[in-house]
Amino acid sequence: MLDSWLARSRAEAGLSVSPLAWSENREWGLREGRLQHHTGRYFSVCGVAVHGPAPDAPVRFMPMIEQPEIGQLAFLVWPGPDGPQWLLQAKAEPGSTGHVQIGPTVQATLSNYGRVHGGEPTAYLDQVLDREDGCVTRLLQSEQGSRFMGKFNMNVVRLVPERIEPARPEWVWADARALRQALAGSFVVNTDARSVIASTDWSLLCADDQPFAPRGDRWDGLRSELSLSLHRGARSTRPVLDALQARRGGQGFRLVTCPLDALPGWRCADQAITAIDDGADFEVCSVAVSAPRRECPAWHQPLLRSTRLQACRLFLTRRDDVMCAFLAYSDEPGFGTACELGPSWQSDRLNPEWVTAWAGSDGVTVWASIDQSDEGGRFLDSVMRYEICELDAADVEADALAGQGGHWVSLAQLQALCATGGVLTNEARSLVSLLLSLA
Repeated sequence: MLDSWLARSRAEAGLSVSPLAWSENREWGLREGRLQHHTGRYFSVCGVAVHGPAPDAPVRFMPMIEQPEIGQLAFLVWPGPDGPQWLLQAKAEPGSTGHVQIGPTVQATLSNYGRVHGGEPTAYLDQVLDREDGCVTRLLQSEQGSRFMGKFNMNVVRLVPERIEPARPEWVWADARALRQALAGSFVVNTDARSVIASTDWSLLCADDQPFAPRGDRWDGLRSELSLSLHRGARSTRPVLDALQARRGGQGFRLVTCPLDALPGWRCADQAITAIDDGADFEVCSVAVSAPRRECPAWHQPLLRSTRLQACRLFLTRRDDVMCAFLAYSDEPGFGTACELGPSWQSDRLNPEWVTAWAGSDGVTVWASIDQSDEGGRFLDSVMRYEICELDAADVEADALAGQGGHWVSLAQLQALCATGGVLTNEARSLVSLLLSLA
């Protein structure tokens, strides 16, 4: 059902994206050394000198997105007699692969739902904004600290007493089974939706309230181990959070903004803002967007366009007969906290040698794998491959067992960490959502 609905939504969205020279961009331009919308709202792209965290670390220069507004990412869920029903949105975004992917019921920045664009109101906003009744989840979660400066979104799940009629064909109710299946597909569920799903009560993905219950397929052996880890594994996250806080207490990154058009190592041309050498994995481009079914049917904007495919992995292994996942420290300059817990391995991050060895090992079992584009309202052609992998316990280095570079956590601890704001990176939450496709 969701496959045909999404295919129809993509066909009917009529979204198109065209390259646009900066000199032809009527809405965005360089002002005071940064790319800004003519209203001063939405977001801006500024030049940044990244210092640290080590005193002798070389200074890096790069464009970053500054967006102090907190976005609303919210699902309405109806706990029906046959199990939870989720209200999904076919969200059209210029940078998303396929242009339309499944998003939360409400996915909007303050500028969007404040109608700076002069378009239509945001559907269902009154059902989620400042509503505490029925609220299961309400917490701030980060976006990519490698591209955003201190950017957070409010992740919300609210239970509603009745099944609200969809406002338009872009919304549809789906049961937990259909949503789990969608989580297993490439370019189907966007990263904003994945963040909210990973952060909420995992039992809402199951009609029987039992995540990772046997379902009669080839993943049942793994499900059995994951269920044991969820229900009998270590539960306290205090040691992990204390260690994370201690790491954050050290010397963090220092960001100094500088004019984008005078950023060392970067060239501002009329077609794009690009790195002079090939060391950067993205550029800043200008596009014209036509989206007849969005609140605003047409606009111009900048996007950060990626130049290479990235990948990340969540490694699982048995520790004391309990399946555990390895979360690595991820130091990214845009995190206001300097550090969060990220995937076990990530291609665009410095990884310990023994983690890199895991990634290249022939003995790794890959249980699930998808390709997923990053948030399509800010990024273009930004694709990450997500993989859930199992390691033989004998192949795990002593450094990893001792907790160097990160932490082994049970599924019970992983669920609790997901439900704690500002602890897991955007990429880690997307990996958890892929793991939950097996629930």
